Amino acid sequence: VRIVAADPASRVVVVTLTREAAGEIRRRLLDRIPAARARLEVRTFHALAIRHLLATGACRELVGPGAKDGLLRRAWTHAGEPVPW
Repeated sequence: VRIVAADPASRVVVVTLTREAAGEIRRRLLDRIPAARARLEVRTFHALAIRHLLATGACRELVGPGAKDGLLRRAWTHAGEPVPW
């Protein structure tokens, strides 16, 4: 917190495991250093990974819940296994 408050060029990335924790940490940091809003990135591990995959071109699109179920069903069927749901 001291470094961010003292150095206007510094940036902070905070990685959490849950959205709830990300929101709480973001709120606490902005309560202490409101001017750091543009320099603060608080994300879940999954959100950071998805952003990286999309930004680097390693992944061109994400699969939503409906498409995911269809893909899993096709994979189970292709493997000759009964669909478990």
